[in-house]
Amino acid sequence: MKCESCWQDITSKENIIVEWLALANGVCLVHSIRVAHKDCAYYDTQKDKLDQENLYDRWVPLDELGSLMSLALDMSWDNKYDAELHLIAILRQEVIYG
Repeated sequence: MKCESCWQDITSKENIIVEWLALANGVCLVHSIRVAHKDCAYYDTQKDKLDQENLYDRWVPLDELGSLMSLALDMSWDNKYDAELHLIAILRQEVIYG
């Protein structure tokens, strides 16, 4: 598995997050879901863009995705079905390549 920001291999589960962006009205954007080092989060790497476009960074630790997925999916999404599929795919990939 690779960080989807810096594209380096993820060699440990420590400080790895699953993140996505949300609009000011709270709607989460499914196309923004990605796995990243915590230091590579949207907020840390694209803060100016987030401020300009009034976007907010949401994330959960990768190693807690399974237990926090229902919390994430309880949020408002632009496409909840696709968000669930994407999060499940990440979870499965994490289990396989862990």
